[in-house]
Amino acid sequence: MKSFLFGMAIGLLGLSSTVFAVTTEECRAAWKASPAYQSCYPAFGTKAIGSKCGVYVHCKKPDGTEVANGTYTSNYDKEHKDIISSDYSLFYTVDEVKKLNNCNGKLKVGSC
Repeated sequence: MKSFLFGMAIGLLGLSSTVFAVTTEECRAAWKASPAYQSCYPAFGTKAIGSKCGVYVHCKKPDGTEVANGTYTSNYDKEHKDIISSDYSLFYTVDEVKKLNNCNGKLKVGSC
């Protein structure tokens, strides 16, 4: 009985990580639906990382200058030819991405 319950728990853990994972397409669609999309542009855009969207964008201020929101780091293979992974510093859920606003060049979830 213990092994059956243990197996069920492991199965549910595996299922939950799949259920909560988001896709890059979902992140990009959420970004395009956000108010910030009109005044910010992707430096490296959005990418699904587990259950969140990694974001690195530049947003325009009213004076026309731009503010970088987040950072992006590329991790290359041994020959330094191909990117094998990337790291973002800003993470939002899909619902939060849909609510992002450009507040004087800075991203903010919700109204300014």
